[in-house]
Amino acid sequence: MGEQRGVQPVVGAVILIAIVVLLAATVLFMANNFETEQRAPQVATEERFYSTFNTTTGDPTPYVSFRHQGGETIYRENVRARLTVGGQTYEDLPLKGPSSGPVTANENLTYDLSNTSMCANSADSFTVRLVHDPSQKLLATRQVKIRDQINVEVSNNSVSADVPYRATVSIVGMAASAKTGSSKIGPDTLNARVVVNRQSGSKDLTPWPDGDKRDAIEGPFEDNINRPIRSPPLRYTTSELPPNSSVSLEMRSGKPNRWDYSGDPDDTRTGNIYGSPVKSAGQSEDRFWVNSSNPSEGNLILLQDGESVPTYGLAASHQRSLPDILGSKLGPDGTLNLDNNDVAVLYELTNPGAQPENAPDPNEGGNPDYNDAVAIIEIEPVPGAATSEPGVLYC
Repeated sequence: MGEQRGVQPVVGAVILIAIVVLLAATVLFMANNFETEQRAPQVATEERFYSTFNTTTGDPTPYVSFRHQGGETIYRENVRARLTVGGQTYEDLPLKGPSSGPVTANENLTYDLSNTSMCANSADSFTVRLVHDPSQKLLATRQVKIRDQINVEVSNNSVSADVPYRATVSIVGMAASAKTGSSKIGPDTLNARVVVNRQSGSKDLTPWPDGDKRDAIEGPFEDNINRPIRSPPLRYTTSELPPNSSVSLEMRSGKPNRWDYSGDPDDTRTGNIYGSPVKSAGQSEDRFWVNSSNPSEGNLILLQDGESVPTYGLAASHQRSLPDILGSKLGPDGTLNLDNNDVAVLYELTNPGAQPENAPDPNEGGNPDYNDAVAIIEIEPVPGAATSEPGVLYC
């Protein structure tokens, strides 16, 4: 009997140890399983929407970029982006850049949205999510409103929009010139520069006549663009500009002392011959720059679709008139026929300090006549880019 009682405590201890070991193994297995299958990285992100343009086709490609703002490392191969719009979900959006590797603080995960219908859909919003595949947990989610209209504003002699945009500046006609003989016309020299104002500062761009937007105006003759009869429209398109950036066109003219009439074709409309300014003869008058940064500048007038073009003094017989330059963009009732996002700019480049109310009688010649140069500024909004309104995308 004594020997049997001695065995019982030993057996009990063995059983207790076995139970403890089994419980520990079970807890360890469950903890490892939970850690492996359900834990997602703890990370803060910031989303940004933008578009880039194909330089060949001009088509935009929209992107969403998730910026790692801090926290644990994300691995590219373990995450994917998902977009839902109008009840349709787009899985596995194409990842821009490497398909694998770590993403740490201040680095980006960028996804191509061009194969989604976010801008072709009638929905007024969409949701984009960043998913951690191993855990099926969301690392980021963002609902974004969609806007399909823009506001183009004309103020302080400049044009701006409340969405990201590109601006195409076209000089569609020039008439600054003087009669130097019975049938000879001496064109003024004209120089032009596109001025872009962003929050970060102002930049002058000089794409004409050589196509190099970065070179400064060398001189009135070297960078002369005035070919009153045979010049095609001069065009320049900016890169993408952020919301509320402004674009303007500044111009100046000069009166040369002499012109070369050899080699220039006749103006078949009037029978006049237009000469080319001779640099070596210099200029008798170096005129002012029309300063678009001056809100009270009266030597240019900006007009939008449906606005009336005032009737200024008659153009000289050798000059193209405003109706001649504007063509179909000017309706028979004297109002502009422009696209909603276009602005016409009329220039008086002869008289400094000009004001429209000082124009001569419509039946009389004289200055200011605002036909020395005419430009059109076209605003092209960028689809798939964030607007100035937080959480709103233009489509």
